[in-house]
Amino acid sequence: MHAIPQRCAHRPLTGGLVVPYVTLIHDGHTAFGVLDADKTINAFRRRLCQICEHPLDERCFLLVRPADVVKGCSPEPALHPECLPYTADHCPMLLPGVRDF
Repeated sequence: MHAIPQRCAHRPLTGGLVVPYVTLIHDGHTAFGVLDADKTINAFRRRLCQICEHPLDERCFLLVRPADVVKGCSPEPALHPECLPYTADHCPMLLPGVRDF
């Protein structure tokens, strides 16, 4: 398992897991797997990592589902290369094959 990336050191934790920037927090409860629409739009517009909220570098990764490929777009912002392994290890929404990069 990958450790929490240094870029994520400022992010809140829930159950020992980093709360991604774009995750909805409702009534003080983290809704892992649910996007906060305002934060997601902000991340797209400002080119922010969906996990750590820092500006993306030239090299970044996008997680897409087969349906996203067909549509030609992703509903989620990109990630830094160093945020991806942590996300792949800990996000239950990702298919096991994503972890094999």
